[in-house]
Amino acid sequence: MGQTTSCCCDEEEKPPDDFVPSKRALADLDEYEDDQDDRPEEVEASQSSEPDVCIPELSILSKFDRLAGNTHLEVDAELTRGISLRESLHNFGSLWRQSPTHMDREEQRKLWSLSRPTRTFNIFVSHTWRTAGRWKVLSLLFQTGSHFSLACSWICVAATVVLSSTQILPMPFTYSSNLPEFQAECPFAPWPLAAGLLSSIIALLASPYVPDRCGRETTCFIDVASINQADPVLMERGVYGIGGFLQVSGELQVLWSGAYLSRLWCIFELAAFRISNPSGRIRLTPIFIEVGLLVVMLFTYLIGFVFFMTFALNFHSGLRLACWGIAISPTIVVVHFMRLHVRTKHRLVSELDSFDLDQAQCSSDFDRQFIVSGILHWYGSKEAFTAYVRGPLRSELLKSSGMPNMPLPYLLLIILGAMSSSLTTLSALWAGGAPVEVVVKQLVGGTFGLEFFWFLPCVKLTLYLCDRFAARRLGICDFTQSVAIFLVFFGLYYAGDELSALARAMGMLPCFLWCCFAFLICWLFCFRGLERLRRFTVRSSPT
Repeated sequence: MGQTTSCCCDEEEKPPDDFVPSKRALADLDEYEDDQDDRPEEVEASQSSEPDVCIPELSILSKFDRLAGNTHLEVDAELTRGISLRESLHNFGSLWRQSPTHMDREEQRKLWSLSRPTRTFNIFVSHTWRTAGRWKVLSLLFQTGSHFSLACSWICVAATVVLSSTQILPMPFTYSSNLPEFQAECPFAPWPLAAGLLSSIIALLASPYVPDRCGRETTCFIDVASINQADPVLMERGVYGIGGFLQVSGELQVLWSGAYLSRLWCIFELAAFRISNPSGRIRLTPIFIEVGLLVVMLFTYLIGFVFFMTFALNFHSGLRLACWGIAISPTIVVVHFMRLHVRTKHRLVSELDSFDLDQAQCSSDFDRQFIVSGILHWYGSKEAFTAYVRGPLRSELLKSSGMPNMPLPYLLLIILGAMSSSLTTLSALWAGGAPVEVVVKQLVGGTFGLEFFWFLPCVKLTLYLCDRFAARRLGICDFTQSVAIFLVFFGLYYAGDELSALARAMGMLPCFLWCCFAFLICWLFCFRGLERLRRFTVRSSPT
């Protein structure tokens, strides 16, 4: 069957040339706020090649001086400390999985020791501790490690295909080939499927220990490590110096979850970043995307193993359609889950459309006064800021998120399961002594034509339908709608399998033509082929 942050472009790795930190403000703070659950949590990345920034000395300011003088964006250079984003994911992301308020003093000191002095930050990742840390770890693992996981998975799958085909690995099952040009009982085992699944997961967990691509180290501002959680004075300096850290950040990445816009400190970060960096990039990365990716990946491999069992039990010989129905049926669960999951995105859109600053929650009256005064100073009024959030910011966030589409590496991780299933059959044919032509047709028409170029647009269409028809329906109608989307996916996928089988039966040339046709469909709908054609047509048309 069928973000990460780029390291190859300097423009995305180093802070923009047009921003320079303002003067630093050293906060001499008198009081310590006990409740930190509502305080901002953010991550920022910096590269070793930093701009030559000169931050002059400034007299010490207390938090009250900051409030009175509207110096929210002054930089406390002594506290600009960062940690590599990959390092923050070590030990299965233990740094992210527990709020600092639930740690003892010794654990808090250890977190502070993980960070190191820096001058600027590339990426300021904003999040809230009201969301479980495990989902943020999962999201960041995929964002930073999907390329590494994909590369390792393809290598491992290719290796197991060779080892299975030469029967170096045990092949305890039997695959009955009923092809006109090759009828035989072939050794059979699910090694490519197992290798694809296990290598994807293991490589993803190991990716934080792999150096950043292109050898460039990045540095992040993460509140639990960059703000001293064990020292009340340093902690308060760090908390009320958040605006300064945003001032020296080139990009704001929002790890969005359902609770995000309900936290006043999170709103402060959005407001402060846009004022301090008018041309800076704000990037929305909803954590539900990676959760959905993991579910779809696992179910793709589950379907692959179901296909394997139907082949091993020789169900595919006379009951082809029934075999397909049994194997693909778990997709109904995936479709229904994705519809439920995508409603989180619709909640985001609704929250942006109805944003109200007064409804945002904050545990401290002083914090609320501090944040609101800064927003009023920057934007003029609550109404003006509300209009900005509902208008330009909404458009920027939704555009940057790329929803409902998944990044290409994520889609490739999904279709690897489908291709691994096809390669399992290819290994059996090869091990069973099939002619080279039969093996090549299976590779071209089945593995690439069906499971790559045809399966990918089927997945993208299904994800689009899950987003388009995500709204809840009454009673059984809700599940019926999920079944209808499943039937669309099943019909297209099964039609592709029939075309693939027909092309392989007709010969090598029809097989290659089928693969080219599937590639064209894939290019048009998955690689912006239609968009490129439209642009080309507009440029070519006479004015």
